[in-house]
Amino acid sequence: DGLKRTTRGFTLVEVAASIIILGITLVSILSLFYVSSKASSVGKERTVACYLLQKKMEGAIAKGFSGVSSAQDETYAGYDGYKIDTVVTALTATLKEITVTVKWTGVIGAKNRESATTKITNLQRSTSIKTTGKGEKWNWGSRSKKNENDDDD
Repeated sequence: DGLKRTTRGFTLVEVAASIIILGITLVSILSLFYVSSKASSVGKERTVACYLLQKKMEGAIAKGFSGVSSAQDETYAGYDGYKIDTVVTALTATLKEITVTVKWTGVIGAKNRESATTKITNLQRSTSIKTTGKGEKWNWGSRSKKNENDDDD
């Protein structure tokens, strides 16, 4: 018989196998997008927390030795979900320790916190800078100028 049989198209088994492989591949790729978006959100949350921590710490330092005080569960407008605690501890009569902690619950439900500690004193700062070639020394703490030949403190 001179009839030649030609095969065109795909069998049902080939189509089903292709759909399964394509499905597994798409699920894997979509799960990577999900995981990377969560990781990005966690990074953003931590960045916001560090910004709030720095803002609060700078504000506490700006209040000065006698103006700084402890506070709990403070918030900033526009930053819902972040709570800020400030603990001020008098170490000596002239030295205080300031600890600022920012707390929040992340997108994945974990409770997070960032903290920083610094010390502040009520003593006047005095920084001496020696200039070259003019024979003068500036004491920036008292804003006075004295001659190089004068006795150093």
